[in-house]
Amino acid sequence: MACTTTDMLLTETVLNTSLVHVSYMPLAHIFETITHCFVFSCGGRIAFYSGQLTALVGDFVTARPTILMGPPRIFQRFYEKAMGQSGMVGTVLRHALQVQSVRMRTAGAPTFGGFGTNVFKKVANKIGLANVRLVVVGGAPCPAYLMEFMQCLTGGGPVLQGYGMTESGGTISVCAPVDRLKGHVGPPIPGVHVRLRDVPHMGYLTTDQPPRGGGSGPRTQRV
Repeated sequence: MACTTTDMLLTETVLNTSLVHVSYMPLAHIFETITHCFVFSCGGRIAFYSGQLTALVGDFVTARPTILMGPPRIFQRFYEKAMGQSGMVGTVLRHALQVQSVRMRTAGAPTFGGFGTNVFKKVANKIGLANVRLVVVGGAPCPAYLMEFMQCLTGGGPVLQGYGMTESGGTISVCAPVDRLKGHVGPPIPGVHVRLRDVPHMGYLTTDQPPRGGGSGPRTQRV
């Protein structure tokens, strides 16, 4: 499963041996294991964080990653820090995000240049993310506004959301880099079949609109 996911990302993204990843999740987490397989398949490098999540920005500044993998709560910190600024700085950042988000929604693809781009370039450089060309989020649902923010912050590169479980051997589904619709986890990856099952005690029913349920299939555990 890890190899399938790696092949998919390698096929649809432009990456090379200059790939740099900062590892801060435990390797027992399947997301981090797959990320390591991905980086090594590219011939890239992995920098391990200093051991304190509170110092993660400093680790990014030192290592200058070119890909960013992680759960939404890490990216939420960036968002709250940037959007929570007071005074003129906060006003400029919020306006820049609004301008860039509208461009992405109306053009169907990021249209970067001018005011918004210059603002986010400075922010990304300050927190060590100026070289990031690919963002993959997993481990928990990521709202569309946060994905849009990360795409603005990283200069318009793909921001993908995926879904998977350690019990299933890793990835079940992931967005395609060309998919500009935010807030979903994409289609099943090659070799995976997904079927929704009713989970009444959780209020998930396949008759809901849209359908909801627990996933099961030949390469997944029933949940």
